[in-house]
Amino acid sequence: MNRSSQGRIVWALVLLAILAGPVVHLGHRAAAQESTPVPGAQTWNVLVNNVSPKGEHWSFNSFYPDHLEVHPGDTIVFSLADNPQAMHTVHMLALGMTPMEFYQGFSGGFVQPNLAQPGEWQRTFFGYQGNPPCGRADQPSCVFIDITDDISFGIASPVLVNPLDGEGVGNTSYSITLDAAVRPGPYYLLSDVDGPSMIGRIDVLPFDQPVQTAADLEAAAARQYEADLVWLAGHERIDYPAETSNPDGNKTWQVAAGSGGRSVASDVGGTGKNNGGQQSAAAKMWLSINEFSPSQMVIIAGDTVTWTNSSSGPVPHTVTGFGSESAALPMDMSPFQPGCMTSSGELQLPEPGGFQFDIWNSCPGMEVDNLTTASMPSEPSGSPYTDGERTSGILLNQAYLDSPIGAGLPFSSSYSVTFTNPGTYTYECAIHPGMTGAVVVIPKPHPR
Repeated sequence: MNRSSQGRIVWALVLLAILAGPVVHLGHRAAAQESTPVPGAQTWNVLVNNVSPKGEHWSFNSFYPDHLEVHPGDTIVFSLADNPQAMHTVHMLALGMTPMEFYQGFSGGFVQPNLAQPGEWQRTFFGYQGNPPCGRADQPSCVFIDITDDISFGIASPVLVNPLDGEGVGNTSYSITLDAAVRPGPYYLLSDVDGPSMIGRIDVLPFDQPVQTAADLEAAAARQYEADLVWLAGHERIDYPAETSNPDGNKTWQVAAGSGGRSVASDVGGTGKNNGGQQSAAAKMWLSINEFSPSQMVIIAGDTVTWTNSSSGPVPHTVTGFGSESAALPMDMSPFQPGCMTSSGELQLPEPGGFQFDIWNSCPGMEVDNLTTASMPSEPSGSPYTDGERTSGILLNQAYLDSPIGAGLPFSSSYSVTFTNPGTYTYECAIHPGMTGAVVVIPKPHPR
């Protein structure tokens, strides 16, 4: 995967917070202020996402561990796993507020973009960092203050993302220190990028009640990771692609764009990598296999291929390419273009097709992201392919599009291409590195 190809990925998952995410900074109480020192306060480490085995393109949209106990005054350091699929935020909600309440209740829920006015496509995504900024690796820890006399939505980090192909330093950690006056009780975690499918819980206990040891916490994270590896390995299987015969004698072939934990209702005719389409009762909505299934296929000229997003929850994909080798996919096929908002409210974007690789360190707290024309299909679904680059635009799981959070989004769950000419057509997801595929089209056989 070349640098320009990787550069597009970091911004693509931003979609969910740009379009479907609530206004996370409203009601936050975060600051780089000094908290009251607490004797014996401890520091706890939580991994965000996890490491994908060599040769796999898996995303663990979870916290490891996803449950821990702490005392007021403790510090929690969230570190991003070395996984190119990883891009998340860390949002600690107010006492007792659940992730679903946050998304569909007090925060106002989903914010629809006005696609008729491109200037309204920009959304500040990178979260509220306080004034001055806090929580990043080179900054003091953010202090989580318990609010009892006001509505609070907790505290959210900026985006956590690994550096791209040697460009910049990324933003791979975020730390929170609980104020000494924080009330005991359950505090939920979520990632604003992933929504209620990526959650965790922090139980704040009174000082006179013991919490788990660091060894216990490390062991719990290891058990959780091993269980997720087993689940993913058991569900990553390739089934025969479903096909239907058309009245004209040609066929339509089904390809799953991604797979993972999801409900049976959102499965696509057994085309995904999950036991022929029969989802187990213990669906793990936070696990994602970012691969096309099947990724290689041979069809006859005149046949159609339909790609359907079969991933869990809000994981987006695209089907992009066909006109060139995937390594040469042009930058202008990215669905996003990042930029900086100046203090006077002016939007600064790179040249069309360009990418500012270390944007999250170029203007912390002032980052914005702009939907490009490649977020929508470059040609109508089902159109015959002739030549040049083509993209499906952003594809989302149909169950997500039908949910209260995703309802009304201007995107589809599937995209079709009819291949009329023999040849080899390579494509990729412009969002996830290594998610590639190819369609080999052979001539229509002549009857003897």
